[in-house]
Amino acid sequence: MASNYQEFVTTVKLNSEDAKNKLAQLRKETEQWIKERDQLINSGGRKILPLDKERKNKFSLCIVLAYPYLCSMKPTRVLLALGSNRRQLQNMLAVKSLLLTAIEEVSFTRVAWTEPIGIDSDIFANMLATGTTALSLPALLKRCKEIEATLGDGNGNHARGIVNIDIDVLQYGSQRGHAADWRRPYIKLLMAELPKDVSRPSSRHANSTK
Repeated sequence: MASNYQEFVTTVKLNSEDAKNKLAQLRKETEQWIKERDQLINSGGRKILPLDKERKNKFSLCIVLAYPYLCSMKPTRVLLALGSNRRQLQNMLAVKSLLLTAIEEVSFTRVAWTEPIGIDSDIFANMLATGTTALSLPALLKRCKEIEATLGDGNGNHARGIVNIDIDVLQYGSQRGHAADWRRPYIKLLMAELPKDVSRPSSRHANSTK
């Protein structure tokens, strides 16, 4: 038990994503035990399935460690730039819905139309989205890629000048990415439409998010 405890504490400190995975696995094992117990009860069995010692220790460890860990997690403010040059309004409507799986308290600006930059294509529909997320930056970037793939986007399409949807993380907490995008006139224009409580990172936050 001591070695398991030390291993889990180290994981929590060093890698929050692994820690969450461990918690999820412990929860899955506990739910399986509950399912087996309920099946036994529903079948008329008088003896309730005991919670074996190893599983009980794991479950207790999950409860003890998960509470302070989860309470310490604070949502992170994020700012995303969305762009599309194919079925623009349809894809913008779709991405707004899909982003709800990654961002809470989300707000969107209006759509701003711009000429393509560096590629030969139809005009672009652009929009900003802001909100909070419990995801780490790597997890958020992965989720954005998954959403892009869901809407049929990919590097192959980009090479042909087709952008079904492009999601760029401009800001994650105090980290700022895509420096060139921040200088674009439409970004500055749409920034003015965001809620007033959205922080505007200063130029000193130069860490790239993507």
